[in-house]
Amino acid sequence: MQQEALKHRLDAHLHLQTIPWNYCFAETQGRAIIRSFLVKGGKSICNGTSPLDWELVLELSKLFPGEIVPYYGVHPRYVDALPEDWLDHLNSCLVKNGSGIGEIGLDRSASSKAFFDHQMDVFKAQLNLAVSLNIPVAIHCVRAWGLLLEILKEKIVIKIDNKYYSKIPVMIHSFSGSLETMKILTNMGFFISFSPFLLTVKADYLREILKETPLEKILIESDFSYSKNISVNNQSLEYNRNLTMLYNLIGSIKDVDFEYLQKVILENGKVFTDRTLNRQ
Repeated sequence: MQQEALKHRLDAHLHLQTIPWNYCFAETQGRAIIRSFLVKGGKSICNGTSPLDWELVLELSKLFPGEIVPYYGVHPRYVDALPEDWLDHLNSCLVKNGSGIGEIGLDRSASSKAFFDHQMDVFKAQLNLAVSLNIPVAIHCVRAWGLLLEILKEKIVIKIDNKYYSKIPVMIHSFSGSLETMKILTNMGFFISFSPFLLTVKADYLREILKETPLEKILIESDFSYSKNISVNNQSLEYNRNLTMLYNLIGSIKDVDFEYLQKVILENGKVFTDRTLNRQ
């Protein structure tokens, strides 16, 4: 497929708040740098990871309202450093300007040192809050797929006439599970988000899973996070190049037109980007 520029697009998961804030607060240079990661008419879901970055996510969403969609959550790797009032703080951020809860989930990778039982408690508490506020969630899962499915069925899935329905929109970000897991998730109404991992040589199995994933349940993400070892301008160039390559690859695998795919993904993402907090 010919490489084309993205005109309309959704980035379903990234961490723009990790860019040093001296860029963001500068009146011209900072806004231009953040703008280089955005596309006019597109939307980017910016995920918090702990109380330490929620206010940064909030400020970014104020700089680019409607384009940067703020999500606040506790990443499973950071659950052991939470203050006692973290859940009240999370609720407060959502009331101020919240579109969803993320990035939350479970992580059993070797690099995750957080106590797993604590991960589960924090994850369940955030799911409960999402259901009570009727807002979406963005979920991280590494090596805990069976347990994740159990918790989702317990907390947010209902069964009617032998069919499963989700009480709230759910995306599984940077999906890395099995074909069987994908089918279970999509049958329950959840969305599968594919990241640039799909572009790597290690992701042959994932490209086969993508072929079987319903187009109406696919999201596309950069999973961008700032690296202090590379200039932010170079990271912006790499970001846009990788995201465009990812859209091209997914369009090729799904055999759909590049521009049509952008519109489909943006439409798929509306349940995550265009919702307002239920304050009743």
